[in-house]
Amino acid sequence: VYEKEARLKETMKIMGLNNGILWLSWFISSLIPILISAGLLTFILKNGNLFSYSDPGVIFLFLSLFGVVTISQCFLISTFFSRANIAAACGGIIYFILYLPYVLCEAWQNYIGFSVRIFASLLSSVAFGYGCEYVSLFEEQGIGLQWNNFFERPVEEDNFSMTISVFMMVLDSFLYGLMTWYIESVFPGQYGIPRPWYFPFMKSYWFGEKSGGQWLPSHAAGSSEICMEEDPSHLPLGVSIKNLVKVYRDGKKLAVDGLTLNFYEGQITSFLGHNGAGKTTTMSILTGLFPPTSGTAFILGKDISSELNTIRKNLGVCPQHNVLFDE
Repeated sequence: VYEKEARLKETMKIMGLNNGILWLSWFISSLIPILISAGLLTFILKNGNLFSYSDPGVIFLFLSLFGVVTISQCFLISTFFSRANIAAACGGIIYFILYLPYVLCEAWQNYIGFSVRIFASLLSSVAFGYGCEYVSLFEEQGIGLQWNNFFERPVEEDNFSMTISVFMMVLDSFLYGLMTWYIESVFPGQYGIPRPWYFPFMKSYWFGEKSGGQWLPSHAAGSSEICMEEDPSHLPLGVSIKNLVKVYRDGKKLAVDGLTLNFYEGQITSFLGHNGAGKTTTMSILTGLFPPTSGTAFILGKDISSELNTIRKNLGVCPQHNVLFDE
């Protein structure tokens, strides 16, 4: 969340970092301490006569799997926040609240059926609670949870099992990751360009768009030959801005007003203007830091609204703010 708040995430993506690699790095850096904690907890449970009969390998696998699904759950929760302090304060409360459904399931276990337990297990804390319950039942029987009885039920009339609990945690981890990917794409927060809600069904998202030749205008649309220098015809067009508009503060501040401009390769193009003229806003839109209110721009034939990841492979920017240290 802090990376999102400090614009570090978008800055790294502008530099060419793949979004999936960024999430993978967070997953690995979070998984390592969880695996260490799971190992220490397994040692304590085994040697502290709490799980005396159970195989430590099974217990370690069970705890590690819960750690994986917890990481996925935290990723999902992080997509709803744009401020690190608020996320830290609310994250713990949300995590605690998600344990309460298991308490209700246990209190009403004689009144709820198999389907309700499956539905409740879509919360990883409920699935983990059921798993801990079955480990305890195996311990009470003096056999413990072993590899050879992993698929068995400790209670004959119970249609739930340890296998289902583990399967639900695996499913939860996948669902949380899928929801994280979708929500972050549609609602990236203050910075970043949101995708339409139906983007998973767009062919261009998976295979890219074929750029045609229609984007290469010989003159900027709406420009006047009296006030504007004629565009060079011998240079390839690098950037084409078309009727770009950006409005801030719920429509009260117009930062960019219908800008139409061409940048050509082999030339150095600079923006001159007073504070608030829209220079930084325009550059931020071109690099994908802010979405435009209307209009668009093409960079090397790619539309910034739909092919930003491809554009960023050939794009660099030096921002005004310090991306390494807080000021």
